[in-house]
Amino acid sequence: MNNIIDKISFKSNYLKNITFLFSGTIIGKIILIIGTPVLSRLFTPEDFGILGVFTALLGFLTIYATLRYTRAILLPKHLEFSAALFWLSTYALLFTTVTITIVIAFAKQSIVNVLNTPQLETLIFLIIPAMFLAGLYDILEYWSAKNSNYKELSISHISRNSGTLVSQVSLGFAGFGPGGLIIGLIVGKFLSATILFYQVVKNQFDLFKKSAKTKYLFYVAKRYKNFPVYSLPSNLMSKGSGSAVPILFSALFSPHVAGLYWFTRRLISIATDSLGKSVRQVFAQEASSLVNQKKNVYQLYLKNTLGLTALGVLPVLIITLFAPPLFEIVFGVEWREAGILAQWMVVMGFVEFISHPSTELIYILNYQKWQFYFQIVVSFFRIGSILYGSFIGDYYLAIVLLSLSVIILYLGQIIFIGIKSKNFDISDEKR
Repeated sequence: MNNIIDKISFKSNYLKNITFLFSGTIIGKIILIIGTPVLSRLFTPEDFGILGVFTALLGFLTIYATLRYTRAILLPKHLEFSAALFWLSTYALLFTTVTITIVIAFAKQSIVNVLNTPQLETLIFLIIPAMFLAGLYDILEYWSAKNSNYKELSISHISRNSGTLVSQVSLGFAGFGPGGLIIGLIVGKFLSATILFYQVVKNQFDLFKKSAKTKYLFYVAKRYKNFPVYSLPSNLMSKGSGSAVPILFSALFSPHVAGLYWFTRRLISIATDSLGKSVRQVFAQEASSLVNQKKNVYQLYLKNTLGLTALGVLPVLIITLFAPPLFEIVFGVEWREAGILAQWMVVMGFVEFISHPSTELIYILNYQKWQFYFQIVVSFFRIGSILYGSFIGDYYLAIVLLSLSVIILYLGQIIFIGIKSKNFDISDEKR
């Protein structure tokens, strides 16, 4: 009887947490969806191409910023060790911010020339506050998930997206060009990080004061060394190859092509990230809890993966069939070409969407070394697809090859992690 009650309670809390997080995320994404037709008429594909290159660099640097110790915050049984990981991530972020500032100060012109984006020359320094705020939010987000503060996370998602949109639209009407898109992005990150930071300082100051001791920091740095040793390089390759896509399109084709790709990718991510990230964060917390209790996570993994699959099939089918005319009507005639790209890219985004639980289990079940080699293969095919398309002189072919390679590889990851989670022996795991 008690087991039945525990299961009901677990399911109830799990669904409640997803609902809290999803509601905030979906409201924020709805705000972006409503605003996108306005932005598409205030800014050109070239403007979005510059933003795409900027966010690609930002995404790459954000991973490096905390040495991926943020991903370990969810894992310890004892909250003091999670707080120590919070401190360790923060120190890494401060060091990285100083390092990147120095690099940009001395290599600004070279970076702009390589990227084929002269418009970034006066905007490149904005990567520094953007990276710091993105890294800080990443730390605060995982800490909040560890403590099941899903209401605060939900509010932060709404604040980030609404702040970003209002700022971008306002600056667009003022004629700021790509700078308006970038500044708006930073404003949204500042608002969301501020909300979570206030909650942490208000509620858990004493815990953080205690966990800042050197012995805690050295312990967690050694205990979770696989994150900087294996997860960091594999994530850098994963995000790096993903971030390299708009950069390569800009450098090898044009900022216009980069803008078409990034705009389409952004629209797909608005839809997939809404539920996918919410499920991923709650799944990671619940799966970590099950492993800490020496319980198998396969059933939880299977239900989440199949559930995400069922949710995504119909929207993917609609976009695959009708994207070009839909893009033209909603975003303007000049964006019809992006709709053609979306017919392939939406399937790629769908497979990435349903792979969220498998990606989290890689960290929880300690398969970081496998992920490192997997991401080498992913990076090879991502970059190779674009280079081959450039050699042929056909960016559409590059996107088709890119999409197919990601679809096949991530389906392989889903199957592999499913098999491993079913047979995983957690009896020897130390948390």
